[in-house]
Amino acid sequence: MQFAHCPRDANALKRGTAACRIGFCVLMKYLREIVHLAMPILLANMAMIGSGVVDTAMLGHYGRLDLAAMSIAVAIYSTVYSVCIGFLQALQQIFAQAFGSGDAKRLWVVVVQGLLLALGLAILAMIGVFWCAAHLEVFHVIPGTGQIVAGYMRVLAIALPLQLTYRVFQNHAQISGEARRVMAYNLSALGLKAFLSWLLIFGRLGLPELGARGAALASVMTSGLMLPLFLYGGRAALPSLHAFRELWRLALADHASLRAILRVGLPSAATCFVDVGAYTSMAILAANFGAVQAGAHQIVSNFNALLYFVPASLAAACSILVSHRIGAGRLAEGRELAWFSLRINAMLALVMVIGVLLLRRHIAALYTSDLAVRDYAVVLIGVSWLFLFFDAKLVMMVSLLRSWSITIMPMCIYSGVLLTGAVGGGWLLASKGLQLAGLSIAPMAVKGFWVMATASSAVVAIILVLRLWYALAAHKRSEVA
Repeated sequence: MQFAHCPRDANALKRGTAACRIGFCVLMKYLREIVHLAMPILLANMAMIGSGVVDTAMLGHYGRLDLAAMSIAVAIYSTVYSVCIGFLQALQQIFAQAFGSGDAKRLWVVVVQGLLLALGLAILAMIGVFWCAAHLEVFHVIPGTGQIVAGYMRVLAIALPLQLTYRVFQNHAQISGEARRVMAYNLSALGLKAFLSWLLIFGRLGLPELGARGAALASVMTSGLMLPLFLYGGRAALPSLHAFRELWRLALADHASLRAILRVGLPSAATCFVDVGAYTSMAILAANFGAVQAGAHQIVSNFNALLYFVPASLAAACSILVSHRIGAGRLAEGRELAWFSLRINAMLALVMVIGVLLLRRHIAALYTSDLAVRDYAVVLIGVSWLFLFFDAKLVMMVSLLRSWSITIMPMCIYSGVLLTGAVGGGWLLASKGLQLAGLSIAPMAVKGFWVMATASSAVVAIILVLRLWYALAAHKRSEVA
């Protein structure tokens, strides 16, 4: 690539935009923007994950039964919660396009619509969680944990309206250039959550000893405290009460905008549901191959899930920045930034893969001291390394396509291939092997799931890259015409 000359002063930069667009200075500008937004998003996401890590560590020291109960309750609760979060993730693109247009009133109208939909989702999710808590026999929970699981879920369900409302305001803050404030509040929330969990799980400072239920109550208290604090910290940007009433009226009247949000949000929610359901199914099926393989599978799944937040945070930042350009009508710059984002994503995925391959034995050792489980986890990491690369590509592709309001096709392709390939094909390859046209592969046990998950991710990634290329080329042709 030949780098065009970059004008030094602002006026010259405006005159020379076309000449400088493919230049090194513009690429560095994009990179600085992405890193400036992606790092706070990543740290904020890791702080949110840290809440579960804190509870797991504390309950691991409190009692085996409470730890087992929490793991069951979280598995059920997270399936419901992930659908809500998947929907609200899609709001980032809607908010970012409104922000990019420069119309502050329009932005707050869609924020209020997001709040309405989040509260509706919270009510439905609470009903779902309470129903699951009342029908635990469906999930075949470990004997002796049923009452603890039900209590944990009922308490945690109370936090749903608070958590989803906070998520809407967090999305607004991130697209408005306040990602560092979101990061600071999430890190503060993690510290508060750890302190409250310590008090309530173990019954410190004269408080009752509640075990797993104490961990759930700590989550509710943290959400109840952090939401008003977050709103108070950003009060300068909030509309007045009189203006909010007007925004509420406009939000209810703007049916076209509500339909646009649903058109983006529902496929995103469905994709998250299928994603969580598919990998939960793989974990359940892996249990058929014995404790060693199931344990190793859980280690690799957990580590991949943690690592996933790195490309996911990058994808969130890139899609916000692309949506800013789309909202501002700078479509050519949006296309250019989308392709640059894919290149950065590929480099990050490559670094991740190399690091995981080099450190796979150390990674397994951090999770377990059981030599058999550790050795098989090393084998699975060696099998699944390519899955990390394609999974990183997938999250970027889905986010960028969502920026261009393309959601239905990615959902259908991803869900269909994941369920048939990774789950169905993985089970066949794991339990029966493969005999096809002279090719004979012996049953691969748990390795079969990761082989098929990798193949499925590769297929979907290639299809979505082609879909993005077609969409951007069509936009360019229509712009020229």
